Amino acid sequence: LGPIHVLAGPVYPRGGNLPFLVIGPGKTPVPTGLFRVLLRQTRGGTWKSIGFLVPNDGSVERDARKFAASVAEVEAQTGLVFFSGMD
Repeated sequence: LGPIHVLAGPVYPRGGNLPFLVIGPGKTPVPTGLFRVLLRQTRGGTWKSIGFLVPNDGSVERDARKFAASVAEVEAQTGLVFFSGMD
């Protein structure tokens, strides 16, 4: 079916003065979550995508389906735009 394009990164609180954890002498910000977005072309030539939003809270949940989200939701949480120009 061809390659899967994967983008991943941190999620930080959006908005002016929302609190988040910092660690170390350099006050490194700790993300409140992590995202992953996958894009793949089907045999018919259409593109399919899915996103995942995982809280960075120390939980041990292993079922990835519980973290599934639309790419639009990942964009809203991160302020990033993925796959611009695609439906």
